[in-house]
Amino acid sequence: MIIFFLIIATIAVFLGAAALLVIGIVKKNTGLIAGGIVALLVFLAGVAYTAFTFVSKTLPAMQKVFHVRTGNEIYKSVFGAPDFECVEVVHSQDNNMPNIANGIRLHAYVCPEELKRILISGDFESDTLDPEEVINSLQTPGHQWFHPEYLGDTVIVYRTLKGFSGESQKIFSNADSNEIYCVDYAGF
Repeated sequence: MIIFFLIIATIAVFLGAAALLVIGIVKKNTGLIAGGIVALLVFLAGVAYTAFTFVSKTLPAMQKVFHVRTGNEIYKSVFGAPDFECVEVVHSQDNNMPNIANGIRLHAYVCPEELKRILISGDFESDTLDPEEVINSLQTPGHQWFHPEYLGDTVIVYRTLKGFSGESQKIFSNADSNEIYCVDYAGF
């Protein structure tokens, strides 16, 4: 609201300065010309102040939007804070722009208790797949590091649908439940 008021005031000062300059030049009145120049300088100061106010109010919000989260921050946002000190996020891909990127992807080493905690918190269905079936189950295969098919001869896939908007989550685990790949789709 303040920025709107500043913009209106700045435009009014500009119009006043322009009017004073035009009238002063037409009437050849140096006092009006000087007043127009002063009003023009006030206009420029108003533009600078409005720009400064706009940037200072917008910048923190923009920094928050474009903040690059660490793997641990992403893990915490997807699964909540881990109960155990056995989580090591190896790779991560964030999704700050839902419906544009391909969801959140994680590769982590966890202890079986941590995986159990994650699975208890959601309504997961599970399947056991061989590596070839894992490749076929991926919506967007071919990432440099996202290769759940490397988890071994038997890969356990946990799937859940998190909401009516099509949000879903897949967790790929090895048979020992100590290494996971996760893809979390928001609204796909």
